[in-house]
Amino acid sequence: MICFRQSRPKLAFVTALFAAWTLVLAFMGFVCAYAPGLWPYLGLSLFAPLTLAFAVATGATAMSLHAPATLTADADGVVFKTWRHEQHITWTNIAEFIVLPPTSALRSPACELKEGPRKFVSFGRNWEKTAEEIVAGLGDALPPLPQ
Repeated sequence: MICFRQSRPKLAFVTALFAAWTLVLAFMGFVCAYAPGLWPYLGLSLFAPLTLAFAVATGATAMSLHAPATLTADADGVVFKTWRHEQHITWTNIAEFIVLPPTSALRSPACELKEGPRKFVSFGRNWEKTAEEIVAGLGDALPPLPQ
């Protein structure tokens, strides 16, 4: 059995970053709300939704910090478990493991499915190991095709 876990220090950094952006955007919204002219409308139409979006992202990463995601490969297949859901992917449905996107600095391990409504399943970012190491480890655990 192979198991990978998300990195708590990386998740803490992302949570702090989202929280800082939430505070900055909320401050800018309040400043615009008390300015004369059209600035209050700008504050309500631009900064309020952005503040809400970053607040939701802060909450989601804080929950991930509390319960980091795990990626486990066992005899039955791969289990991807987050604080929101758990996904079981059988070995017979996995074509290969890949890194998405292959050219970006923000890469995530993923798998290509043979069938189903989705072609690719991304396992997210902020792992203790690099995406390439995770893909290599899961690729080694992939059972050989029957002849």
